[in-house]
Amino acid sequence: MLLIHWPAPPKETSLLDAAKQLVLAKEHGLSREIGVSNFTIAQLEEIKPAFTTYKILTNQVEVHPYLTNQTLRDYCHLHSIKVTGYMPFAVGKVLKDPVIEGIAGAQQCTPAQVIIAWTQANKLITIPSSTKAENIRANLAGLNIQLEQNDVEKINQLHCNHRIATPDFSPHWD
Repeated sequence: MLLIHWPAPPKETSLLDAAKQLVLAKEHGLSREIGVSNFTIAQLEEIKPAFTTYKILTNQVEVHPYLTNQTLRDYCHLHSIKVTGYMPFAVGKVLKDPVIEGIAGAQQCTPAQVIIAWTQANKLITIPSSTKAENIRANLAGLNIQLEQNDVEKINQLHCNHRIATPDFSPHWD
């Protein structure tokens, strides 16, 4: 997978030109799949002309219960672009949320597993990070948890547009 990680090419390079390079890399067999990360709807529209032969597999963006990024996710779904959500635990903040903890208690699992199950219910690819083997195993077990739709809705309602990844070169987010 080859991604443009941030939509911030050097000043002399347009996003469209950068996207065309992704396509060339795929054409030359240098990558099986191509995608982008942290692209807004406007930026995805800007690079759309580059993807006539090959499609963007994913847009990797920050997604967690406090930032559901629903408008962008809807756009991606409409255009068959998978969403890979990074920071699903919001650097640990959502793991202490009373709603998440309540669902975890009822499900007899960890808050992290609830979040993993929530990402699955929302058809997201997720990339939680951990350096501890026991946390990685626990996160994987979250793939086997099925949340009730009302629990998914309770978690969705936690959205408060709390973005964590906001470097000074960030685009104007959707």
